[in-house]
Amino acid sequence: MFVILRAIYRLTLHPLAKFPGPFWARITSIYGMSYDLTNDRGTNPKWIESANLGEGPIIRTHPHVLHVRDLDSYNQIFRAMTPFDKHRDQYQAKFTEGFFNIGSSKVVKPYKDVYQPYFSKSSITRMEPLIHETLNTFLGKLDSASKEDGKVVDLTFGFRCLTSDTIMRYCFADEGFQTLESKEFRSPLIVKLEQFFDTIMPIIYFPKTMTWLTNQLGKLSDATQDKVAPGLAATNYIMDECKKKITTILENGGSQSTFPTIFDSWADQSKRKTEWIPSIYQLTCDAFTMFAAGTDTTAHTLTIGTWYLMKNPTMLAKLRNELRTAIPNPDSNSLKPAWELEKLPYLNGIVKESIRLGYGVPGRLARKVPAGGAIFHDQRAPAGYAICSTAYSIHMNESYFANAPEFQPERWLGDDKLELDKKLVSFSRGTRSCLGMNMAYAEMYLTFAYLFSRFDLKPTRTVAEDIEGWKDCFLPRVRKHLEVTISPATD
Repeated sequence: MFVILRAIYRLTLHPLAKFPGPFWARITSIYGMSYDLTNDRGTNPKWIESANLGEGPIIRTHPHVLHVRDLDSYNQIFRAMTPFDKHRDQYQAKFTEGFFNIGSSKVVKPYKDVYQPYFSKSSITRMEPLIHETLNTFLGKLDSASKEDGKVVDLTFGFRCLTSDTIMRYCFADEGFQTLESKEFRSPLIVKLEQFFDTIMPIIYFPKTMTWLTNQLGKLSDATQDKVAPGLAATNYIMDECKKKITTILENGGSQSTFPTIFDSWADQSKRKTEWIPSIYQLTCDAFTMFAAGTDTTAHTLTIGTWYLMKNPTMLAKLRNELRTAIPNPDSNSLKPAWELEKLPYLNGIVKESIRLGYGVPGRLARKVPAGGAIFHDQRAPAGYAICSTAYSIHMNESYFANAPEFQPERWLGDDKLELDKKLVSFSRGTRSCLGMNMAYAEMYLTFAYLFSRFDLKPTRTVAEDIEGWKDCFLPRVRKHLEVTISPATD
């Protein structure tokens, strides 16, 4: 009886009852959850944009959640010093209890501002030799594979190893987790990280249960953790290793590196404006956030761009024609700086289109409607409820990107490219925008330029649905890895 009465209330008297949405979505979260927690029903971002949700720019996707589908509304929510705080229901994971989980933009700003200078474009330019060194290691592995006839390379793992080693070396001024040294890019840590992302949606829906489970696993031996729940075991391992590295930096007054690294900011009070310092646990969570986001989002974007270039010989020929002049000696270990490569129009289009269809975080980023409510399309969203928007909604909107599902680098070559930039939300917007945007751009310009200057790639055992049919695990995850054979470039 209670269930029936609750359903009637949610359909008729609930503060969100006036907003349209699927019948079952307005009654129970199980409907939306079924898309997030199963592999056979698609993904929530795609479901939200599907025909069964009907018309309208603002819809109800869960009993207590609204979703807006247009750019103006997105910019209203995700702006500098926004009053729309992060909604706690989506941000309770144990391993993100640093700056990432702080709800208020006002509260998080001085915390995040300590890190911000280390991710500025000028800072990334200064540390670019580190990116070059890591990329050369990656390219060397591919060169070795190209000499083995028929050798199949898992580029999904390869890109993750590349981005993992880059972000970790920058965080700690050491060799990171050395995932690129793993045979065939199958670093046990990277493999477990993929398994970890399978737990993200359960964590969002059942945060207390999953936190309890993670804590219980921490009491077991490493071997037992690996057998019972390798993804969560990887979380505990990464957190432990990051804690050790951060503790050493703080105790030594810095990393003593020749270039400033991210956690040096907390080791020397003269380098920051705040008098307070987060706890070791908070800093460890920050490191985990940087590792996970800095590894997977950029690697996924590289996977997407590589897939579409391999599928389209005309695009690849245009890119290589542009790169021949810019990189006359692609086999040299002395790499061009990213700021030079980003001036190449077609390469820029490849990068931007990869970012657009890579989405960053494709799905719901829940925010709390502030006191007094908020107006969207002449409708008042009541205070306290969650309101979301998604990069997928914006990037698949035909009024913003014509032929939106198509990978079209040429769209970024027109006179309206600056306007298109304003519609690209893969890195979010405002105070809570992605810290690592400049690093990601540098990695992508360099990797695409040198990967396709040096090698011919052919997909094997990989079809369109494997890559284009990604699954939302907070970050996008391909259904099957991109596997290729490699040979030296012939044109």
